[in-house]
Amino acid sequence: MTPEEDRTRTLHDLVEQLSPEAARKLFEEVEDAEDQNRTVVRRALIRKLNAQRRAHARRQFTQLFEPFLADDPWLLRDEFHCAGAIHPLDIGGLWSALAAKPLAPLSRSVDETLTALAQEQPLFMVLRTPKALALREELRITACDLLAKIQKDKTAPRDLLETINAWRKAEAGRKSLGVSPRPLVADRPVDVQPAAGTRQPLRPPGHEPA
Repeated sequence: MTPEEDRTRTLHDLVEQLSPEAARKLFEEVEDAEDQNRTVVRRALIRKLNAQRRAHARRQFTQLFEPFLADDPWLLRDEFHCAGAIHPLDIGGLWSALAAKPLAPLSRSVDETLTALAQEQPLFMVLRTPKALALREELRITACDLLAKIQKDKTAPRDLLETINAWRKAEAGRKSLGVSPRPLVADRPVDVQPAAGTRQPLRPPGHEPA
């Protein structure tokens, strides 16, 4: 092993011991440095920061609903249903149904593009780039168009809800949430219908443009 290879291995081993928060802070500190060690440390940090980041397309899709998400398993129970609040399990089920077939090509494209960009930057920085934002907007518009078409079909909404409910039930069990999710039904499905018929960006209540 050459001295350069030994130094690279040592730096990678040190970075692997950092928490994601510490790795992110260190990355920000060395970002403006200009030497060979900086390059090695930077690459090690990128690998560390991106190690647990997968399913980029799903993450982009979920972020569209972030202002509306309420990560409380009790909201999955029928007696605690809260209008206007969406549980991440609901969006996960919707994504699973759409990505299984109609959104599959776009999902693969988003994953491949963001994975390539994340070779040179931490994902938290990649997701702020114009390219990533454009991909998220493409996901939004395509999903809205698909949901609008589904709503016009007599049987498609029922099939979609059955798929979503099956995924939600299985995922709740896998995560041991301690509750059995109330089934989403046609008269009270996931509250995303307003987004299905419009190409306007999703906004939480009270954040409409002036």
